[in-house]
Amino acid sequence: MALMRPFTEVRDQMERLFHELEEFQFPTFPEARERVPRTWLPAVDLFEKDGNYHLKMEVPGIKPENIDIQILEDAVVIRGQSREEKAEEKKDVYRRECHYGAIYRRVPLPGSVKSEGAKAELKHGILELSLPKAEGNLGKRIQVQAR
Repeated sequence: MALMRPFTEVRDQMERLFHELEEFQFPTFPEARERVPRTWLPAVDLFEKDGNYHLKMEVPGIKPENIDIQILEDAVVIRGQSREEKAEEKKDVYRRECHYGAIYRRVPLPGSVKSEGAKAELKHGILELSLPKAEGNLGKRIQVQAR
């Protein structure tokens, strides 16, 4: 796994770069841009502490029931959906930069984790996962709890 880490990091950086380039597809056609499904790649921190892997991810505006987390053999997959409230268009709105739409991140793990001990919490737009390290490879979905 350690041998592949540099390639995984390059892949993740390329995914982020191409995602950011998507934002400039229709710079002069805002009505066409509205029809394009938007997916964003939120920032992720992954670290080890107290024998567990900990993952923090920014998921502003996404409710716990709209987040799906799956633990795979070598990664955690996080999907979510943020829906924009339909508001009247006002002529005094000059900029709209808030992200709405889907999120998707596949975060490679440095080792295997125990699915049954995994926890997920959402507080103030930050999703926090605690993933206990394991010897074998197991897979399971976990439920996000609101605090």
